[in-house]
This record gives sequence, C-alpha cells and structure tokens, in this order.
Amino acid sequence: MKRLFVAVCVLSIAYAGYSRFHKKGTTEVAQATGPTSVAMEANGPVLRISAETRAQVDKFSAEKVVMFGASWCGYCAANRKIFAERGVRYVEIDIDRDPAALAFMQQTLGSPGVPTTVLGTRLIPGYSAQELESALKRL
Repeated sequence: MKRLFVAVCVLSIAYAGYSRFHKKGTTEVAQATGPTSVAMEANGPVLRISAETRAQVDKFSAEKVVMFGASWCGYCAANRKIFAERGVRYVEIDIDRDPAALAFMQQTLGSPGVPTTVLGTRLIPGYSAQELESALKRL
C-alpha cells in the first residue's frame, strides 16, 4: 500500500510539472522569466536564450557558435572534436583566462560549469554529444 501511495505521489508531481509547462498548440513550453526559456522542438525541449542575452554573448564573440570552456576540460575537448569533424566554425572563450566570461556563464546563462555552448540562440549547458549533434544539424 505504501508503494502505491509513493507511486501516485510521484506521478501526480510529474503530471503537475508537465501541465504547468506544456501548453497545447504552442511550441513555447515556458515563458521566459529571464535570459533563458525552454522551447519544444521535434526532438524534445531545448534551452533558448533571449535576443538580449545573445547580444551579451556577442560582446565575447559574434561567431554563431560560442563555447565557454577550459583547456583542462575533457568534455570541452570532446566538443572541440565534434566541431572539427563537422567543420564548424566556433570561438572558445576560456573561463580560466577571462573572469568576466566565467561570471557571465554562471550568472547570466545559469550554467555552473564547462562546456557551455551557445549555437545561435540555443544554449547547451554541459556536455551532450547527442544534443550538440542535433543542434548542429539545425544551424
């Protein structure tokens, strides 16, 4: 009986979260309350940055693909490899050499660590080869 109660609670919370963010007939999942929002695409939800936030990214580099990374980061190296294999032009901002970039990445983009990749207005915090590949197809 206790397991059934726990299962019902978990499902109720999951449904409440789903219904709060999913609006029928729209592609926007959540209203932008800050520099980022969640948008629904064919492969699922993705993070988007606002035009104002993209303008702030452009102060670091106007390149369409910008990666906030570090030389010691293995996941950053994996991102670099994907970019090289696909011939993607990008700019890497080294957070160890640029304290303002670190602060921007953490405070404005809301990403606690590297790599944090911005592709146009799409934000990929952390490393996900699948998400990065999907985003690169849409560039």
